[in-house]
Amino acid sequence: MTIYDFKALTTEQQADLAWNKGVFLMHRVENDTKYILYQLEGIYIEFEYDAAMNELVNLKSFINPDLLDPYFEQ
Repeated sequence: MTIYDFKALTTEQQADLAWNKGVFLMHRVENDTKYILYQLEGIYIEFEYDAAMNELVNLKSFINPDLLDPYFEQ
């Protein structure tokens, strides 16, 4: 699967694939927001979770490893 194939899926389908077939890598916390990172077939999938509201706010997918920097700055 390419990043383009993945992005063509609905958000629900992307989340389902990441949770069920992806590999959890790490998480980070900024204020009340928790970011959870998975990898699936070379694609990084980042879940943005608002802990105060107890809900998923955003799902971001990317292949550029430079976007992983925030996970290593803590």
